[in-house]
Amino acid sequence: MRRQVIISILLLLLPCLALPAREPGTASFRFGIEWGGCSTLYTAMHQNYTVEDGYRVDENHAGGTFIGNAQMLANAGVNITPHIALAAYSGLTGISKDFRVVPLTLRGTYFFKDMHCDGMLCYLDGGVGLKCKNLSDICTLLSAGTGYHLALSRAVSLEFLACVRLTLDSPDIMDPDTGKAIPAENIRVNNARYGALNFSVALSF
Repeated sequence: MRRQVIISILLLLLPCLALPAREPGTASFRFGIEWGGCSTLYTAMHQNYTVEDGYRVDENHAGGTFIGNAQMLANAGVNITPHIALAAYSGLTGISKDFRVVPLTLRGTYFFKDMHCDGMLCYLDGGVGLKCKNLSDICTLLSAGTGYHLALSRAVSLEFLACVRLTLDSPDIMDPDTGKAIPAENIRVNNARYGALNFSVALSF
């Protein structure tokens, strides 16, 4: 089955596979796309604020959830050594229900074998997410992942990835009585955390 999948991908990627070979051990630019699913499995929120009528509200809850989303990313970076790559990522990813962002992150990847060979990899990824409902509003994105790297040629690779992602946010708080946004000076605590498990497929060239 694996052989059939690889052959099918190779047939689709013949134009890319014709790219000239890179000299081993030299830094080179890399580009790629990544797509997959995001499952938010944990949500925690603590909000402490004063409403317009003067009374204080303190909400604090945490627990397991299951909220399915998807992501589509593009990246550009550099292969620093045959074992280390650094790239900037952006695209669209889901965090929770009706909560999607445009990520702007930097990812460092380590290939346990030469990146021109099949083998395991691991990576750390961090940056911000621009909320789709208001791009001037941001959250923090942190991920740690691993996966398997298939070197289809010296110029093209396919990767199967899994990661744990933590999103840190300070969402808008609406007054339960008036429906208006609570002003910043009336908010003491406003923390939201989302833990997700993501699975994706990446194509790099």
